Amino acid sequence: MPWDYSVYPDLTAGQTSVFQKIGETLYMIQLAEHAVQLCNCFIFNNNADYSLEQLEADTTANRKRTLGLLLAEVRKYSEVHPQFDDMLREFLEKRNFFIHHMFADSDFGLTTDRQLAQVDEYLRLLQDDAWNVQNVFLGCLRNWMKETGVYEHLPKFLQQDKHLSQLDGKHFELLFRKKEDDRGNKK
Repeated sequence: MPWDYSVYPDLTAGQTSVFQKIGETLYMIQLAEHAVQLCNCFIFNNNADYSLEQLEADTTANRKRTLGLLLAEVRKYSEVHPQFDDMLREFLEKRNFFIHHMFADSDFGLTTDRQLAQVDEYLRLLQDDAWNVQNVFLGCLRNWMKETGVYEHLPKFLQQDKHLSQLDGKHFELLFRKKEDDRGNKK
């Protein structure tokens, strides 16, 4: 049965703008989460040898893992700089509020101009956090690829990508330090 959308009032320009920003924010969160997943596959683990089969299995398994679990995995194998760890916690809290609770909160809604402004500002801050988290993890991944020789095997368009290239030399990898086990061996 086709749905009759004519029962709904027309959207205002403010509502349309917020709906667009909701989509942009969701997209940016997914990109950030994917960057964390990639780093977990290649950097933050104890796999010395990594096969294509393991990558495919991890990719399938990671699809079902929440951002909180992915970040716990990062912390399992590395010590995260305290300020960046605070940023990760804040990103997770903001992301979860956005996904699960935002429109159940009376301060956030799509009815009044004040509510729309609240949603818009919250999403702007969440997008900024997602961008920063994504860039840190992509920067770490890019550094790892260069250290391991993977980078030279990437297609030229990835090597020369303007966004990825600006991450070079930022030393985001210094925000993480491999944990050691009881014997002093790196995990």
